[in-house]
Amino acid sequence: MNDELLATIKKLVNEERYRIKIHAVRHMIEEGFSERDIITAMPGESRIIEMYDEDKRCLILGHFLWDDRIKSPIHVVCDYSNRKRHGSQLR
Repeated sequence: MNDELLATIKKLVNEERYRIKIHAVRHMIEEGFSERDIITAMPGESRIIEMYDEDKRCLILGHFLWDDRIKSPIHVVCDYSNRKRHGSQLR
């Protein structure tokens, strides 16, 4: 299930079928990363590290390059409760 869900999420991100929620935007401003960093981390070497089945959400760990030398971890909460209509929501 996790591998299939992750493959679906990656596909939706690659198709630009996602929404970034305000919670993620706040973190981007506070911590200095961008939407591009999130989107780069999702299709790469990411993995689901926690499932919240009752909420139809999962926590994904990925990495992005902070600069040419520094690989930085990032975690993304992904809501997949309404993927037929909107795709994924990244929090």
